[in-house]
Amino acid sequence: MAVTILPVEGGVCAPSGFRAAAARAGIRASDKDDLALIVSDLPCTFGAMGTQNRVRAWCVDWCLGIRPEAGPRAIVCNAGNANACNGPEGKDSNLAMARRVAEALGLDSPNEVFVASTGVIGKPFPLALAEPGIEIAARALEASPEASERAANAILTTDLVPKSFAVEVVGRGAGFRVGGIAKGSGMIAPNMATMLAFVTTDARVETPRLQEVWRRVVDRTFHCVTVDGDTSTN
Repeated sequence: MAVTILPVEGGVCAPSGFRAAAARAGIRASDKDDLALIVSDLPCTFGAMGTQNRVRAWCVDWCLGIRPEAGPRAIVCNAGNANACNGPEGKDSNLAMARRVAEALGLDSPNEVFVASTGVIGKPFPLALAEPGIEIAARALEASPEASERAANAILTTDLVPKSFAVEVVGRGAGFRVGGIAKGSGMIAPNMATMLAFVTTDARVETPRLQEVWRRVVDRTFHCVTVDGDTSTN
């Protein structure tokens, strides 16, 4: 039986069981949303890749340290501050963000939360702005194309347009959806660079297999892209 792949609306909310939201926390100097939240109704399997730069942001080490048994359920991402190269206070802020998301969603542990930051490097992280933004986003979660679009816009920095896509795969007696949002237009070089991409799916795939597929796809796509030859902490 042939497999059919068709584009659908919804971005990260296209697969069943996922919701998204955005908030204007004031982290970046604009009147736009700058904090995004993506949440799964159930614990997830996952694949993850991070920058191979020798200097890495706190959020990268945090995300790559999350174990499959944690059953992560959320991703929080802020724009405007990279939370990188800013001392141990930045590490504490990263953990505080994960904890605040876990509390707002009623999760058991901050280890169920992936954290991503993008923006200015070397500045203190404005946790006092991020935490209220998390609360606002947690109350606004929706499983809608509009919610995914707001999240896609909230993670942008120097990008001119949001990047979002979703497909439905049908065939061989089964069907599933894959949706994603991404940011990045500068400091794009192989080894992930300062590009963030969040992909959701309602396909049933165990973590080892998902990580294998994710790594193979990243090698064929993101690791082949260069814009300006710069790698990144984030």
